[in-house]
Amino acid sequence: MPSTTVYNMAGEAVEELELSELVFGVIPNVPVLHQVVTAQLVNRRQGNASTKTRSEVLQAERNGACSPGKYSRATVPAWWCRMGSKTASLSS
Repeated sequence: MPSTTVYNMAGEAVEELELSELVFGVIPNVPVLHQVVTAQLVNRRQGNASTKTRSEVLQAERNGACSPGKYSRATVPAWWCRMGSKTASLSS
């Protein structure tokens, strides 16, 4: 039968406890323990990261994402900064 030693606050052994064979005498299932611990750690996360919806992306484009100096022509095509307007300026 498994047993353990109980220590006091000074670190001295006080008594020897016999532990239940039904609880402490089993062989642990390591994959299941890993799955449970991983699930607990994932649930502890704050989880406030999000992605933009289509409307939020379009709104950001309309609110000056392509204002002059924001992007160079090498990184963004000119038509992307027009946002549907054929008369919009292509200067960057």
